[in-house]
Amino acid sequence: MKLESQNIAISYAHEDELFVQEVCDMLRKFYGLDHVFCCLGSPPAASPASSPQAAKTNGLNAFYSFLETATALVCFTRAHGVREMISTAQNGELMKWQDVINARAAGVSRRYTIHVALPGDHRGVSVGQGFNPALSDRLAPPLTDNCSILVRDYDRAAAEQVAAKVIRCFLFGKTEESWEAGRNRQLFTYEKNMIECFHDLARLTPQAPFIGWPEMEQSKLLEKIKSGLPIRWPCIRLRTDSLLQINPLMSTDTVGAPRNGLTPLLPSTVVDPNCPPDQIVAAALSKHHDHKGLRRCMLDESLCLLEAGPRKELMDLQRAVCAGIVVSGGIAPGINAVIDGIVQRHTAYHNKLSPNEQSRIRGFRHGFWGLTQPGELDTLRVQLTPAITAQHATEGGSFLETSRLEDLQHNENKLAAIMNSLRGLDVLYVIGGDGTMKAAEMLTRRAAKERLPLSIVGVPKTMDNDVLWVWQSFGFATAVEKAREVISNLWTEVRSNPRVCVLQVFGSASGFVVSHAVLASQTHCDAALIPEIKFSLEALVERVARRIETEQRAVPFGFIVMAETAVPMDAEKYMYDTRIGLTQGERDQLTSYLPLMKKDNSYAEGSAHDDLRSGALKLVSKGLELGLKARLSKNQAIHLERLRVFTNEPRHILRATGPSFSDIIMGQRLGALAVDNAMAGYSDFMISQWLTEYVLVPLRLAALGRKRIPPDGIFWKSVLAKTGQGDLCPSASTGTVVP
Repeated sequence: MKLESQNIAISYAHEDELFVQEVCDMLRKFYGLDHVFCCLGSPPAASPASSPQAAKTNGLNAFYSFLETATALVCFTRAHGVREMISTAQNGELMKWQDVINARAAGVSRRYTIHVALPGDHRGVSVGQGFNPALSDRLAPPLTDNCSILVRDYDRAAAEQVAAKVIRCFLFGKTEESWEAGRNRQLFTYEKNMIECFHDLARLTPQAPFIGWPEMEQSKLLEKIKSGLPIRWPCIRLRTDSLLQINPLMSTDTVGAPRNGLTPLLPSTVVDPNCPPDQIVAAALSKHHDHKGLRRCMLDESLCLLEAGPRKELMDLQRAVCAGIVVSGGIAPGINAVIDGIVQRHTAYHNKLSPNEQSRIRGFRHGFWGLTQPGELDTLRVQLTPAITAQHATEGGSFLETSRLEDLQHNENKLAAIMNSLRGLDVLYVIGGDGTMKAAEMLTRRAAKERLPLSIVGVPKTMDNDVLWVWQSFGFATAVEKAREVISNLWTEVRSNPRVCVLQVFGSASGFVVSHAVLASQTHCDAALIPEIKFSLEALVERVARRIETEQRAVPFGFIVMAETAVPMDAEKYMYDTRIGLTQGERDQLTSYLPLMKKDNSYAEGSAHDDLRSGALKLVSKGLELGLKARLSKNQAIHLERLRVFTNEPRHILRATGPSFSDIIMGQRLGALAVDNAMAGYSDFMISQWLTEYVLVPLRLAALGRKRIPPDGIFWKSVLAKTGQGDLCPSASTGTVVP
């Protein structure tokens, strides 16, 4: 795949220059300075004796000349009701483009007319004198490939998405809907790899554009862009559809010092160079900041995350803000603290901003499934107050019942029902794990498509600790501590009444709970089995058998800790062995999962199916028992009749454990900071702790994959050193499990 050269002409009203210039700069970084022409943004230099009118005429003539060779015209309009408005100058540019198209022979080359509709009613924006309705046949000429792009806000996030859609239009020729359906949500499994990719994109300049890269480098990156990679490090959405007001909590003891935020790209915007946004660099390693070679400092490359915190100015909706909270997926220690943090801070703002109105904070019960159910005043919606949430803040579980709704992306009816339930809300807080953050990101796109004035904010909750750009999720440390306690207690059982234990804990796509629990345990486990590391049942049997023989255990005993989807690579050998005892449902799930497991960096989306969990546990436990009996049968010193293998699944105990003090504090801080930034107009972000700070992570970053343990990393090597299990991949096995 290679980027083809394009000559792109851009038509826009002078009032929108700040926004359009941002789009233009990104397009030039891909196609080059001389291949993207903005008439008003970059007119040719006039002589000192030239009048302003002469310079303007020269610029217009240069634009008309460029149109003769242009392959695309990108026209920015302002929406005014159902009409699209353009300036008088733009009307002439569109007429010239139509003349150029009509004069060319049809079919010589592909040409595009891309219509970008900017909002015409945001603060500081108007459609007044000098604007006229645009004729539809000029915005979509019959002899060109046409597409329309709707813009929600005058901000950098919207500008980036406009440029990305223009580039995708040239590259793939797909509608936005078909591109969405084909997105790959498994691009990255580690933040460091993502940073390296964005370092490459940050090298682009109008003078050294992407089109000048070697074809092999282009192809590699274009495949990622095709799969959903943003064309640059994404920005947080900043709503510009409301007026602003001073934050009244600044004069109280409720919030801390304000953080500098982002600047909109409104016509009236005045950028203060002395107040840059407060940001946290994405990585602290010196190699990202050494100013040597092709790289620059991450600050210069804008590879940063906006610091979370209160803002000086808030949205002014001229009424009380209506907020909603939904919890999706499984429970985790600390959820109720997050809900309490959101409600307490929202109420603090409400009491200052709208003291004469009733607070409107709505809790949606039963997760996304509850949002698909009709009804406004039924039992699936509950009004939340500080008195209600405070009494649950230190409890485990979630008093707003949760549930899972799989494959939301491909269910149009459920998506439509959810969006209908969200109408009337100003802010939606979504608490959930990896799949929930991806669902939240998908809802932001749907809301943008429908121009729904809604902010969507994610709060990451995962027992697996597998959400990208989350240093450590609340509840994870509590789950690991509980798992360590379970291992210790079961080890007492294993040693006292000798037997082999196979313990299955969390890990639908990653082995963080398994690895941390094994490392933290005083018990010497025989093996830690996680989804990221391939292993065979034969090699596992060989490992445990050698351990039994080496330590001269007359009655075999041992301890294995495995994740939910740790399935042996040689599972197909034993799936139909009646002694394993798999059900048809378990065989079906294993059959679907095995092809994914055998690919590098591939995994099943969402939570693990119950049949997959139970099937994996049966394969390891029953296969281990049969294999040990076959492998140790010639050793007369071992009493095989005493060999017993038992299993334990404490997932629900780990999940339902009450939160620790750190879970409660972190949960309440995440909730409060989410509100601080939502009230200031920020949207489409996930609140998170990264490195040592709380930050706003663009949901588009979090949705690019799922965090997993690097097989060659220091952390996994420390687990191997603790267990001594060595390489358990299929090539390491020497015998057969089942005789």
